[in-house]
Amino acid sequence: MSLPLHSSWIEVASAPSRALPGCRRVGMLTAGVLVGAMLTSVTAGGVLSAAPAAAAEVTPPVTVYVADVILNQVVGIAPGAGEQIAVGSGLNQPNGVAVDTRGDVFIADTSNNRVVKVTPDGTQTIVLDTGLYAPTRVAVNAAGDVFVSDTLHQRVLRLPYDGGAQTTVGTNLRTPSGIAVDTTGNLFIANFDGGTVVKVPADGSPQTTVAAELNRPDGVAVDNAGNVYIANQGDSRVVRVPVDGGPHTEVGTDLNGPSGVAVDGAANVYIADSSNHRVVMVPADGGGQTTIGTGFNLPTDVAVAPAISPTTPPPSPGTGSLSGFGSS
Repeated sequence: MSLPLHSSWIEVASAPSRALPGCRRVGMLTAGVLVGAMLTSVTAGGVLSAAPAAAAEVTPPVTVYVADVILNQVVGIAPGAGEQIAVGSGLNQPNGVAVDTRGDVFIADTSNNRVVKVTPDGTQTIVLDTGLYAPTRVAVNAAGDVFVSDTLHQRVLRLPYDGGAQTTVGTNLRTPSGIAVDTTGNLFIANFDGGTVVKVPADGSPQTTVAAELNRPDGVAVDNAGNVYIANQGDSRVVRVPVDGGPHTEVGTDLNGPSGVAVDGAANVYIADSSNHRVVMVPADGGGQTTIGTGFNLPTDVAVAPAISPTTPPPSPGTGSLSGFGSS
């Protein structure tokens, strides 16, 4: 059995951390705003800025979050900031990242066998740290429920925001990796070793196959129109599966083992071009592909804030270990 990203999380398990020194907590990034923008200051709340990583080559229209499994870090690339800022602390080979409508960033901290949440003020809390075996990806729906690819347990978990019991979603999964939720709550799962992407409808109807005969599909994203984007790592390409069932088309050029993909509200596509050590953006208008982040070692996932609003106001956090995802 193989693991997404060439089993890289296992191969480098004994490698020393190369996370930015001293970065215990870093302010969150929102579109056009950098919290704690003075990169050499420490706030009263303990928000410590990061030393600059690699400068972005172009200005993305939204804040982009990138997980780098070998550098043991997640970074945010903010519009106009010109730098990458570390998000989260104590990470060990994080493979996946997601951001919700409230600006909270969720991280699949793979080799720590946990999922953590980092709020806009830099506070990090544990979402789940029991019963997981190499969680590689994470997604959040409009209601605040969190989905986790518990990869080596061959399952995907749903953690209700209100603290209800976790459930398993999807069937017959083989090394599930990338996951995404569309605007109506349908869940899409990249079945890495199964060579498929499947859809688990929100209404409880049977699971269906969106795409088959893929070569190590590692990442998946859905735009507001319902089109599905798949990072087909083994073929070094990203494909777009139209919602109307039309032919698949390729997105991006000169990719090398892409493992993560995201789409913003304007349908611009962001790709974690893993073996090229970069993140690229393909604009919705068909313009040229641009590089928005370099200096990575192995970027494995990419996320942008969703363009949708919660369907209902999220419930107030309760006192359970999962309720509101506020355990420390």
